[in-house]
Amino acid sequence: MLSGAVGVQSGHFPQIHVQLPQIYGVHPHFGLLARNAQIQAFALSLFINITRCYNPKDIVARYFDFLHCVQFTFIPWTQLMDNGLLILCNHSPSKSGYHRFENMKHEDALVSKGFIWCYFESLNLMVINTHLQASGGEATQIAQLDEISGFIQDRKDEFGCSDCKVLIAGDFNIDMGNITIDIGDCLSLTKMSDFRPTYPEENENIDHVFTDLPISEKTTHLFQSAISDHRALFMEMSVA
Repeated sequence: MLSGAVGVQSGHFPQIHVQLPQIYGVHPHFGLLARNAQIQAFALSLFINITRCYNPKDIVARYFDFLHCVQFTFIPWTQLMDNGLLILCNHSPSKSGYHRFENMKHEDALVSKGFIWCYFESLNLMVINTHLQASGGEATQIAQLDEISGFIQDRKDEFGCSDCKVLIAGDFNIDMGNITIDIGDCLSLTKMSDFRPTYPEENENIDHVFTDLPISEKTTHLFQSAISDHRALFMEMSVA
């Protein structure tokens, strides 16, 4: 489990709190499946789609008890798990949805990775929670960032909001402490979270918050979790 939270406050954004956890769960009886066994993967995907026996995102949503919950639990037949993404917010989104990455490689392709999004028309704000691949190399990660960037522009055109602001957070699996891919440049956004390691096992800073909101003040907190190999990232930001 990886969880993060973002809070934004100003006169225009009255106490917007967005919880963006990423939670994965799979039935324990299937924990020893070979990752590249396509027949077994199909059988497990079929089992999960039919029974929907375990969705830990619902547990997280009930625990935090926000007013609105956005999640998409569909699992394609060729994949083992859903996207693991969840957005909790105290404002009702005007529109929301899920995008599954078209560019996927290796074992990460067995998880329906991509991003979920919410558009708040009254706030002129789009919020995105994402999880990029760890495998597949830089070419795959850049292709997935390009998908996000293209999606943002397409939605701005569709919603007629060329000046819409964007807030995106998630596990990018790209170490910003040892930059080889400039995420901010790819997305035309500014990194808000600091550069302390969020994945302590490898001493890597791979969980990030980016935005083009005019931020005047910000604080970043990292919390060690007993149920995750990532540190939980919590941010508070004030809009100028």
